[in-house]
Formats: sequence, C-alpha cells, structure tokens
Amino acid sequence: MTLTGVKSMRIRHKLLVLLLIFAVVPLLLSIATSHYYFYRSGVHLAEEAERQLSSQAHGALYKLIDSFQRIQERDHHAMEAALDLQAVQGINSPIVPFAPDPSPPLAYSFLQSYRPGAVSRQYTILETGRSSCYPLHEQCLGASDPRQMPWYRTTRQLQVQTRTLANDPVSGKPVVMVARPLLEADGQFIGATALVRPVEVMLEDLKLSENWFSGTREMLVATGPEEGTKESGLRILAVRETGDADTLWQNLHSQSWLQPDKPEDKKLLLQQISTGRGGSLKMGFQGVETHWIFSGSTNSEPFVLILVPHSQVIAQAVAARNHVVEKILKGLGISGVLLICAITAVFFTAFLASQKVTRPLRTLVTAAENLAGGNYRSRVEIETNDEVAELGQVFNQLGPALEERERMASSLALAGDIQRQLLPQTQPLLSGFEIFGGSEPCDETGGDYYDFIPLGNGCLALAVGDVSGHGIGAALLMAGARGVLRSHATRCDLNLPTLFATLNEHLCQDIADEQFMTLFYGVLTAKTTMLHWCSAGHGPLFFYRCRDKTIAEFGSTGLPLGIIAETSWEEGVPFVFEAGDILLVGTDGIWEARNPQGKALGTERLKALICSRASEPAAQIHTSILELVSRFRMDSHQEDDITLTVIKAV
Repeated sequence: MTLTGVKSMRIRHKLLVLLLIFAVVPLLLSIATSHYYFYRSGVHLAEEAERQLSSQAHGALYKLIDSFQRIQERDHHAMEAALDLQAVQGINSPIVPFAPDPSPPLAYSFLQSYRPGAVSRQYTILETGRSSCYPLHEQCLGASDPRQMPWYRTTRQLQVQTRTLANDPVSGKPVVMVARPLLEADGQFIGATALVRPVEVMLEDLKLSENWFSGTREMLVATGPEEGTKESGLRILAVRETGDADTLWQNLHSQSWLQPDKPEDKKLLLQQISTGRGGSLKMGFQGVETHWIFSGSTNSEPFVLILVPHSQVIAQAVAARNHVVEKILKGLGISGVLLICAITAVFFTAFLASQKVTRPLRTLVTAAENLAGGNYRSRVEIETNDEVAELGQVFNQLGPALEERERMASSLALAGDIQRQLLPQTQPLLSGFEIFGGSEPCDETGGDYYDFIPLGNGCLALAVGDVSGHGIGAALLMAGARGVLRSHATRCDLNLPTLFATLNEHLCQDIADEQFMTLFYGVLTAKTTMLHWCSAGHGPLFFYRCRDKTIAEFGSTGLPLGIIAETSWEEGVPFVFEAGDILLVGTDGIWEARNPQGKALGTERLKALICSRASEPAAQIHTSILELVSRFRMDSHQEDDITLTVIKAV
C-alpha cells in the first residue's frame, strides 16, 4: 500500500468515526439519560421506603418499650404504696413466724386485688430475728438467719426502699425483691418487709405484633459487673428468639452476657441506659447490623432490650429495589438490541459518505507529496463546490508562496555569509598583547559589529559597535558603518573625535530617525602600551588592574551615532596597560541576557568571572564569558546579538 493510500485510509476512518459519533452519541445519551433517571427514581423510591420502614420500625418498637416502661412504673408505684401499708402493719402488729395457716399480709392482699399474680411472695423480718413469709414455704427463709439475706442487709444499710435482682429460692428463677425498711417514730431501724416480683410477670406486658419481623430477639437484661472483671456488663435474664407472640420466654439460669461487636458501642449503650430513659441505637451484633431498642434502668434494675436485624427492617425496600433493577436491566437489553441495529445502519451510511468525502482529500494528499518533493508547480482540480474546493484553491497558492519563501531564506543565508565575511577572520597579533574577539548573532544576520584595523607602526585600531534592532536592516547599517569607519580610520589617526563626527554625518544622512548605532573605537599602541579611545553611547567597559586585583567600569563619552548631526565626542582617559591588565569591550547582549524566570545576568557576575579567570589567556577568558551567558540563559531563546573583544597585556 502506498503512503497516499495509508493517509487517505486514516482520514476516512476518522471521518467515519466522526459521523458515527454524531449519529450514535445523541441516541446513546437519550437512552442513558432516560435509564439513568428511571433508575435514580427507582433507587430513590427504594431508599425512601427503607427510611420510612426503618422509622416506622423504630417508632413502633420505641412506642412498645415506652408503653411497657409506663406499666412498670405504675406497678412500681402500686408496690411502693402496698409496702407503705405493710410497714405500718409490721410495726404495729406482732409477727407470727411460720403460722400453720397465716392470713395474707395487707400488702400482698392489696397487690393481688390490684393485679393478680403481680407478686409471688412477701417477707417480713425484724432485727430481733422474728420473721414471716406468705405464702408459707419451707424454703422461703431457710434454716439460716434470715437477717443475712442480701436484700435485708442492703435495706438495713441504706434504710431506704430498695430493689434487688436475685434468684428465687423456691423456683430458682430471677425475681425482683422490692423491700422497705421498718422504722420507729424516732427513726430507729427495727426490720424490713419485702415483696417478691417474678421477672416473668414483668414480661407479660411485652407482646410484639404477630406480624412482626422474623429474627427479632426480645430480652430482659440487667446491668452489673461481669464475672471475673470490674467492668459493667449486660446480663441476660430471659430471652425470646423470634417475634412470634406465642413463643415463650426462656429464663436463663446460668450467667449469660450480651456483647455488641464493638467495645465503644457497649459503653455508649450502658451510658444511655443509666439515664433511666429508653432509647435506640444502631450497632453491630454477631456481625449483623442491628437496631437496639431498650427501656431505661436505674439502680441495676432489669430492663427490656429488643434486637431487630437491619436487613429485616429494610426487607421490603430491598425487594422493591431489586424489582426496579430487574425491570431496568430488561429495558436495557431491549434498548441494546435496537441500538446495535441502529449503529449497523449508521455505519454503512457513514462509510459510504466518508468514501465520497475523502476522494478529493486523496487528491490533495498526492499533490502535497509532490509539493514536499520540491515541485512548486503542483496543482489540484477539485469541483465539489464546498470547503474542500476552497482548500484546493488555498493549496494552489502554496507552491508559489513556498518558492518565494525559499528564495528569501537563501538570500538571508547569503547575507549572513557576506556579513560574517565582513567581520575579522583571524585574531590580530600585536607585540605585548593577546587580543581575541567574536560575535554570535541571534538571527541569520545581526546588528553587532567588531573589527581590528592595522594602522602600522605597531598600532592597531579596535572597534565594537551595536546597531539598534537586529536582522537584515541592522546588518545593512552595520556594513555601511564599517565601510565608512575603515575608509577614514587611517586618515584620522589619533584624532578620534573627528573620526566620530565624520561617521555620525554619514549615518544621519543614510538611516531613519528611529535607528542609531553605539560604537567603541580605540587605537592601541604596542610601544607605549597605551589605548586611546572614544565611545558613542557604548558601555560599560570593564578594565581589570592586575596590580591590585580590582576591576573598574567606564561609561561612554558621547551620544550614539545617527541621532543628532551637530554633536561632538570627547576622548576618554587613555588606558595604560601593565602586564596582566585586561580590557573587556562587549555589547549589551551579554549582561542583559535573561534566564527562564526573566532575571538579567547583570554586570556583577561578569566582573566576578573576569577576576576569577584573569590569569588565563584572552581566548579562554572570551570562551568562559560566553559559557557563563549560556549557562545562565539555560534553554531560553537568545534575544540579542552577543559581541565581545578581550584585550590582555602580557
């Protein structure tokens, strides 16, 4: 396959893809947008259902717990009132221990009439050792001293009403002992009376709906120090594993402790329970995200805790979400089939259209290859009456324009060669001195100028100039100034102001107002090692004294050339060289060179380099300065011509 064929195929493919994009993308966007919003609507409905179900579950469970807690508080107040009555009776009436058929105590009778089965037993114990139990049972008090029973000792110690969780000595099941101290009028403790409330009776008021979530756990829990540790824990007293209302509560005779997955969750739960108010938390339990709904508890009293798996709360929402996803996938499948059919039809249509469009482009490619090969007469004829035809017309104009540009480039290259021939081709030889000069233009041609003019009798004229701007115009002005300078240099000898006036007169006549030229010109005499010089706006000059290792700057002695016709120049103080002294004359392209950050090189770095390299030959000093400029500029473009002449006495 030819190169032309390869390029046309690439264009054809790109055009084909472009046509497909314009045809298919809107369809894809439309389908994707509709499905996206359909999907988001379904997800939003599912999330809203999940939120509503979770909120309803929390509300229903919390309402159940709150109602249960209110009933317990009501029963608690009733037991307090009954114990108050029993306390009066226990103080004023003698106690007959273990009578064959004792009559029911006042508190016991009151509670049975208030709520049958609310209490299972009543004790009355005096400090004298006398005691009674109703209903009578041989294990009610046991053979030991009844005053050593935990609930009695706690009541005697605190002398306030107490509630103690214990195991019933008769049934072995957990019960709550509600006790009240018996006090004389003067406050002396004479005994205590207590009611026994079975835990099972407390749980009769907690009944979940028959339609409640499967997997729900209902528990009766008490707080207290865990066995073997001082940390508070959650002891399970009774449990119902499912939400079935007919499932019986199972009392746990052994120590069983409830542990959330995270220790910090356990601390938070205990902290909220200790406030005495019910609440709810969402925590992990046995690796499952679970809702914990609980009643409040104080003084280590039992409380109800219900655990509902979060998955059960949102089961209906998950089912709705899955239904939406299923419908969306089905719709996407149908849309995908239709989309494939549409893409196939569009592909063949776009392929035929791309063939028609790329045919004239192949013609342009062939003509462009001929043009690249140097055939500037290459032409194309395209009759499509569209932008491609306009492109063909533009292409037909490229050949002559490129041919003209090539001629211009050749002319500039020739001008650059000619300009370089005008500059010194060799370094001058002068007894007692090393002299080295050079110039680097920033374009094909430059406006900087330097020259060495032998004057005979051991004299050498040195010139360094800088024409404003750069390029072909500056190069032409430099060439003219060079001719005038060389033609008058030998005649003016050491009369430098006259030489500058003559050169200025010629330049004012030949150049425009916006152009000018700076020039340093000096005559160096080997016999006297003296340099007479004059500067028209050219500076600074850098003169290094080897004797005291110092360097000084010298400015110009007059205006630049070509600005004002009637002006004059003064000759500078002559430089008298001693062995090791150095004079450096350059153009501003050196110290005005800038790095990528836009900072100029400046003269201080240049003077430091001269001092550090003063012992080296003039050629090496010249090279070191150019390397300094190059390193400082880094990869920045050279913005101005650089010219430098180094004169060193040896």
